[in-house]
Amino acid sequence: MEKNAKSRHIWRKAWYTTAIVLSGIILLMGVAGIIGGLVINPALSRGTVSVLQIVVTSTGSMRQIVQGLDSGAQEISQLTRETSRVSQQISQNVQDKGLVATLLPEEKEKQLQERIAGMVETLKTVHEALSASVELYQAVSRIPFINLPPLSKEQSGNIEAAVKQEQKDIQDLKQSIQEFRAGAGDKISQVRQAADQITAMMEKLSGDMKSMDTSLKGLQELIARLQKNVPTVFTILTVVNTLVLAYVVYTQVEMMRLVVRRWKQLNAC
Repeated sequence: MEKNAKSRHIWRKAWYTTAIVLSGIILLMGVAGIIGGLVINPALSRGTVSVLQIVVTSTGSMRQIVQGLDSGAQEISQLTRETSRVSQQISQNVQDKGLVATLLPEEKEKQLQERIAGMVETLKTVHEALSASVELYQAVSRIPFINLPPLSKEQSGNIEAAVKQEQKDIQDLKQSIQEFRAGAGDKISQVRQAADQITAMMEKLSGDMKSMDTSLKGLQELIARLQKNVPTVFTILTVVNTLVLAYVVYTQVEMMRLVVRRWKQLNAC
């Protein structure tokens, strides 16, 4: 009987000791969590705001590039639309030398070539950045409760392919005009067709650019809103984290007091 009582006494002491040690560990972890949250969360908030600012800035830069490409497409469309109009007039009177002289004069031909060459060079330079922007856009759009219009890599790839094709079409237009000026009167219909084709493609390209710019604008505005809300979110998380861990610390202190009291009662027996 005494042996069983002594055994129970030892086991209780072992249990109380274990409970005190575990409560002490949990208490220390809780205190460390409170201190860590108060120190780390503000730093994380500032870091997150900085990263989001980089995203906003890079998206703004990409929008400027897209807008520049759109502007170039519109200028080319305007030039080829004028070329088509003049070629239609010439087709009614191919002997009108004054009218023939207005068919894509040298300065406008140079302007046309410079615009399309600039667009090709721009797309070549920003290819990786454009792809990265699309990937970022897709990543953000996959976040729950965030609704952004679809934007795919295929769209940026189609834009690049279209610009390269139009560079070739502009060379074909230039060749047709040269042949017409050399005396091939029947080439005027080809000039008009080529000009109309380039105009249609550039108008479509301009529409695609506007669509991409709208999508990037939506991303930029969304990130800007998130940037403003980040400090508030981290503050709320810090307060909640502190309150929860403070409650955990309190419960462990009470647990240790209870176990110590039981320990003393056990020794008094």
